[in-house]
Amino acid sequence: MVRMTARLYAMLSRPLLGLLGGCVVDTRRRRDWGNACWVALAFVLSVASFSACSRKELREERYPNGALKSRGYMKQDAEKNYGRHGSWVFWYENGQKQQESTFKDDKLEGPATLWYENGQKMQQETYKDDKSEGPATFWYENGQKKKESAYKADKLDGLVTVWHENGQKESEGTYKAGKSDGRFITWHENGQKEHESAFKAGKLEGPYAEWYENGKKKQETTFKDGKLDGGLITWYENGQKKQERGVKGDKWEGPYTEWYENGRKKEEGTFKDDKLEGPLTTWYENGHKKAEGNYKAGKLEGPATFWHENGQKEQESTFKDDKLEGPSTYWYENGQKKAEVEFAHGQRVGQSLAWREDGGRAKAVALTESPAEPAAIVTDNNDILSFGKPTVKSARYGITRVLVEVKNMAKHQITCTLTATFLKGDSIIGTAHDMLSGVSAGDTKTAEFTTSDDVAAYDTLKLKTSSCF
Repeated sequence: MVRMTARLYAMLSRPLLGLLGGCVVDTRRRRDWGNACWVALAFVLSVASFSACSRKELREERYPNGALKSRGYMKQDAEKNYGRHGSWVFWYENGQKQQESTFKDDKLEGPATLWYENGQKMQQETYKDDKSEGPATFWYENGQKKKESAYKADKLDGLVTVWHENGQKESEGTYKAGKSDGRFITWHENGQKEHESAFKAGKLEGPYAEWYENGKKKQETTFKDGKLDGGLITWYENGQKKQERGVKGDKWEGPYTEWYENGRKKEEGTFKDDKLEGPLTTWYENGHKKAEGNYKAGKLEGPATFWHENGQKEQESTFKDDKLEGPSTYWYENGQKKAEVEFAHGQRVGQSLAWREDGGRAKAVALTESPAEPAAIVTDNNDILSFGKPTVKSARYGITRVLVEVKNMAKHQITCTLTATFLKGDSIIGTAHDMLSGVSAGDTKTAEFTTSDDVAAYDTLKLKTSSCF
C-alpha cells in the first residue's frame, strides 16, 4: 500500500507542482487562476498526509491449527515503535469472537465488548485514554446479567447493581469517585436481605445490620467514621441471642454477655479500652460454672476459681499481673484433691504435693495443658483477604486468645466478619468471631479471636469470611 501510494503521489503531483510553481512566479494572474492554485495546494497536502498515515500495517495472529486469533492495525509512532491503532478483533480457538475493541496510540479508546467461549456476551464498556468511562455492563456465562455500573476516569461513580447467577439481586450501592457513598444493601441468593449499611466517602457511617438466609437477624451495630461505635448484638440462626457488648471507637467498651445456642449463658464480663476489666465469669453449655476471676487491664488479678464440667471444683489460684502467685490447689473430676503447688511470678517454688485420682500420694502430676500453635490453617480462599500464621496470645485460665494478621488484597477498603473454627482432626472443639472494619487496600490488621471453649488440643484453625463489602 505504501509503494502504491508513493506511485500515485508521483503521478499526480508533477503537473500540480508545476501549477503551484506558476502560482508563485506569476502573482498577477486572474482570481480564477488563484483559486486553482489553492485547490492544487490542498490536494498535494492531503496526498502527503495520506502518505504519512499509510504507515499503519494490518496484523494477524493465528492459533497452531490455523484458526484466526486476532486481527487489527498497528501504527508506527515518531520513534518508530509500533502500537495498536484502530479496530481490533480477537477470537477463541473454536472461531467464536472473544473481544472487539478500538485502540488509539496503543490505548483503549471507545466501546469494548467481550464474549464467553459459548458466544454469550461477557462485558461491555467504554474507554477513554485507556480508562473506563461511562456505563459498564457484565453478564454471567448463562446470559444472566451480572453487574451494571458506571465509571468516571476509571473509578466507580454512581449506582452499582450486582445480581446472583440465578437472577436474584445480590447487592446495590452508590459510589462517588471510586468510594462507597450512601446506602449499601446485599441479598442472599434466595432473595432474603443479607446486610444493610451506609457509607460516607468510603467509610461506614450509621446503623449496620445483617440477616441469615431464613430472614432472622444475625447482627446489628453502628459505625462512625468507619469504626464500630455503639452496641453490638449478634444472634444465632434459630433467633437466640448470641452476644451483646458495647463498642466505642472500634474498641470493646463496657459490659458484654455471650450465650450458647440453647440459650444458656456462656460468658459475662466488662471491657475497658478493648481489654477485660473487672469480674469475668464463664459457664459450660450444661449451665455449670466454668471459671470465675477478676481482670485488670486485660490480665488476671487476684483470686480465680475453675470447675470441671460436672460441677466439681478443678482449681483455686491467685494471680498477679496474669501470672500465678502464691498457693494453688487442684482437684480431679471425682472431687479428689489432685495437687497443692506454690507459685511465684508464674513459676513453681518450694515443695509440691500431689495425689492420685484414687486418693493415694503421687510423686508428680500434670496440672495444666496449653494449646500449641496449629499445625495447619485453612481459609475459604476468597482472594480478598490474606492470612498470616496464627499466634496464641493467651491460653490459660479458661480463656484463649488467638491473633491472626490479615491483609486486604482487594483494591478498595473492606469490612468483613471473620469466623474462626478450632478443629482437632475432623471434630469442632471451639469457635470465635471477630470483625475487621475499614481496612484500606493493601493494609494489614490483626484479627483477635477470644473463646472460652476448651481448644487446648486443636491442630487446625479454619477461618471463614462473610459479609465482606
